[in-house]
Amino acid sequence: MADRKKRGGGGRGGNNRRFDKSHSKVAKKSDDIVEDSPLIRAFISYRDELNDNYDRYERLYKISRDITIESKRIIFQLHLVSTDASKEKILEEAKTRLDKLIKYNFADLAKELEGHSRYQYVRAYTSGVQEFVEAITFYHYLESGTICSWNDILSQMTYHVSSGRKDSVQNEESDTVKSDDMSDDKLSESENKEEMNQSVEPIGEERKVALFIPDWDFILGLEDLSGELMRHSIKCVSSGRIEETFKACDFIRNLYTSLLTLTQVHNREFFKKLNVMLQSLLKVENACHMIKLRGSEVSQDLLVHMIGTFNTNEDEECSYD
Repeated sequence: MADRKKRGGGGRGGNNRRFDKSHSKVAKKSDDIVEDSPLIRAFISYRDELNDNYDRYERLYKISRDITIESKRIIFQLHLVSTDASKEKILEEAKTRLDKLIKYNFADLAKELEGHSRYQYVRAYTSGVQEFVEAITFYHYLESGTICSWNDILSQMTYHVSSGRKDSVQNEESDTVKSDDMSDDKLSESENKEEMNQSVEPIGEERKVALFIPDWDFILGLEDLSGELMRHSIKCVSSGRIEETFKACDFIRNLYTSLLTLTQVHNREFFKKLNVMLQSLLKVENACHMIKLRGSEVSQDLLVHMIGTFNTNEDEECSYD
């Protein structure tokens, strides 16, 4: 036993020495790994590609959030239409804001998605597209009593982009970064002048960039439109425009029956929003029914109160299976 301890073959000390030897061998093997090997370069390219995908997804999500916020504001503005005198001015302002969304925000979406799969990042901007469809269809309904089609929206999503402009933007960003580095004495003045001269490039040939809006986003946006039409029809009762209420009721009913004809639907949101659409239709139908029965007996304010109370206390639950 004493001889084994002297040789270091037993006890804790010997085990530690053997562990140190094996650990040193692993360390030597890790030092022998060449960073320029094909395997390392492949994983570095995978890392860069994943980081690029994550960054692009975040940029698309931010653009979609801005579109959602502005679309909600446009819808709120369209609900301010109470008389024919204010209708033209409000519609004109809403049209200007919708055109700005198409010209700037959706143009940024098209540039970010250029050269990539149309469905790869669809989850990042689907909410913004649906809200925009709801806003622009609500605008067309108030303007002409009809809604725009899916192809009409797609025709407005084609942009002309110049390669020179895109490069100049990238160079401007690089100039700002490098000018900050100069404050830390990392770049000389001569290098900064050369890079500033390189940032000024002539504008190249223009190319067309088309933004594809999925058809399901358009359909889901139409289903959301029913809620805005329901609020608009109830408001028309208080302002004395009874005909608008019946017109909205017929429009929602026709839209609902048209969506029922869709078969082999594999979208969960479609059925959820279709159920909400049915409830909105029933509220408008109840309002029209109340107008026919009690419209000539009570005042408009009391009639609006009766309609709101009837819709709130309604115990009947409707579902779509």
